[in-house]
Amino acid sequence: MTLVPCSRKALVATALAGTVLAGSAACGPVKELSAAQKIGRAVERLGEQRALSVEFDLDTDAATIKALDAQATAGAPGDEMPTEVAELLADLHISMSVQSRKPLKESEGEDITGIAVKVSSAAMDLAEYRVIGDHSYLRADVKALAAKAGLALSAEDLPEDATALRPLLDGQWIKVSNADLRDAADLPVDVDSTMDAPTGRKFDEALRGVLKREVELTDLGERDGVDHITATAQVRTLLTELTDKVRPFAKHFSPVPELPSAKDLKELSDEKATADFALKNGELTEVTVNLAKLAENAKVKKLDVVVRLGKGGPAVTAPARSTDVTMDELTQEFLETLEPWDLEEPPAA
Repeated sequence: MTLVPCSRKALVATALAGTVLAGSAACGPVKELSAAQKIGRAVERLGEQRALSVEFDLDTDAATIKALDAQATAGAPGDEMPTEVAELLADLHISMSVQSRKPLKESEGEDITGIAVKVSSAAMDLAEYRVIGDHSYLRADVKALAAKAGLALSAEDLPEDATALRPLLDGQWIKVSNADLRDAADLPVDVDSTMDAPTGRKFDEALRGVLKREVELTDLGERDGVDHITATAQVRTLLTELTDKVRPFAKHFSPVPELPSAKDLKELSDEKATADFALKNGELTEVTVNLAKLAENAKVKKLDVVVRLGKGGPAVTAPARSTDVTMDELTQEFLETLEPWDLEEPPAA
């Protein structure tokens, strides 16, 4: 089973919503200036907050996800996505929050007091990740995730000295230093990758030019006390032009982003995708991105990515109990455990 082709398209198309959200606010053509101003003011208000919560949902069903996967794998025998996995993806809910001592638009790394990310379904919490100070905390329902993939994992299968991996497999919190995580990911910490003011202006102007040409904003008016504005663009054209403009500036970001190649972008449909922005009392509360047209030949009834925004929720705090581990310990114990679990797929009959 492979999810790469359809997942890549969904992720890149979803990035359209973020791109439009961050950039189209002040870039709409003159006839759409009022719509652009509304979104611009709403985004500005988000930056004035000291905390922000964001929730992501995929509004579709398991049958649609299986159809997309079948399209991506060209119906190759043995590559069918299990129904349990499709149901899990259709039911997936991701929530995250960030909190700072300063308004978010003025915040730098040391100003952030807490970050929390949770992945869940209607039935259970699947994984949770928090960053507080110099440490990160993680817990996951590994058994449930493995069961969806047809694997039976248990802490009882671990050797007695697997002290780092055991709590994770038992659904308990583990604690890792952020420096250790950076080292394990091989992220540079001593490179000045920030943009100076002139470079920042050039970057902003480059993106604005593309968005002004390629994104069409339409003010749909008020419905049930909520203003609705749509942003529509041809996905491949927009993403290709944006990538070309971002590439010369990539070295100014840390970590340096891995941008899609020309080949990746050619695989995208050039159908139009539409993002619906919902504003209540001038505040951006929800963005819905319709990706159904990007499904090409797959039979798709509904395929929306829904993003909900809020003011941050409860303070992000460290778990009451956690086990200190290192990335070296986790990696070594995981590799030592692979063989007994025999994760190799059985040979074809």
